[in-house]
Amino acid sequence: MPRELEALIDKPGLLIAILFVGALIGLQVERFSNQQKRAEWRKRNVHRFRGPWGDKVSVLRPMHAPEVAKMRSAADQLRTVMQADFRARPLLNKSEARAYARDCPRQSLR
Repeated sequence: MPRELEALIDKPGLLIAILFVGALIGLQVERFSNQQKRAEWRKRNVHRFRGPWGDKVSVLRPMHAPEVAKMRSAADQLRTVMQADFRARPLLNKSEARAYARDCPRQSLR
């Protein structure tokens, strides 16, 4: 066995510290890699973040404090809801709908 390994085994605190630092470096490298992959995915899928007229759609974006402060009355809230763009969306994807139709043949999805 090499002398360096024997020295590390003789000092377990140093071995643990080296392993801990290595794990932290590995986590940071993985985090950076995931951020790069996410940025590439966003570039490829920019159309998913656009509305039907090309404007940006805020999907699941929480309202900021000034926007919430504006809606003090029920009339303001109703006005905001009436201005929103609502579209019908299926509750199940195709494979889920097939599985549901197979498992529950008597009930219709439409």
